[in-house]
Amino acid sequence: MKLKKNTYSQFFLLLTFFFVCWAAPQILQNMRLFSGLLPQILFGIVFAVIAGTLLPLEYSRYRLLRTLPAKRNLFLSFFITLLVVFLISILSEALPGLLTTLHPIPFYVRYALLSFCISFSLWVFAFFILPRLIPDAAAYILCTAVFFGFGFFAQSAFGDFLLSLEMFIAGLLLAIAQAYHNRPWLSFVATYLIIASAMIHRQPYNDFPLWLASLSCILMLWLIFSRYRYIFRSSRHHRH
Repeated sequence: MKLKKNTYSQFFLLLTFFFVCWAAPQILQNMRLFSGLLPQILFGIVFAVIAGTLLPLEYSRYRLLRTLPAKRNLFLSFFITLLVVFLISILSEALPGLLTTLHPIPFYVRYALLSFCISFSLWVFAFFILPRLIPDAAAYILCTAVFFGFGFFAQSAFGDFLLSLEMFIAGLLLAIAQAYHNRPWLSFVATYLIIASAMIHRQPYNDFPLWLASLSCILMLWLIFSRYRYIFRSSRHHRH
């Protein structure tokens, strides 16, 4: 009982730090307290690498010992996930812009990298940790929807309620699909496509340095493949 209580309390501390790190760069920019690279470094290194990759993977490495088995037919799971991505793209009005507007190649590279930073951070919490912490499907779906909605509300410095609502719905549908098929890799692909399309449509990081986005992704991938390859294991149980 004490171990379980510690597991939940540590998770809430981890989640709080994650939200603070996500909100801080935009808040600093809005307040114009700091200029230059500081808000961007906070986002790329502190939020994406530390709060979104290192800490949650280190937490799950020692606290969450079981890997949940995949369920349902793979083809049907893929179809449902693709349908979720399509519905969210229509809801956010991102799809028409993606099909009609062309940008320079560095623009797409920048947003591809930044979308990975955000998508993986969301995936670790929503589709790797939460399903193991919350076994009840209904509670898990609700918590994931709130996580997505509040996360993007924090990311906008609590100023974009419409984006928060869109991502609440995205989290809700993605969690329903995850509860159905329980294939985290499929949830990551869907999350990445949704985040990438939304970011390209809204263009919130046009001034973000490409070198910093690249460095953030390199550090994240290095952590994932050098220290936390256990997330790719398919066995029902694993030990450390």
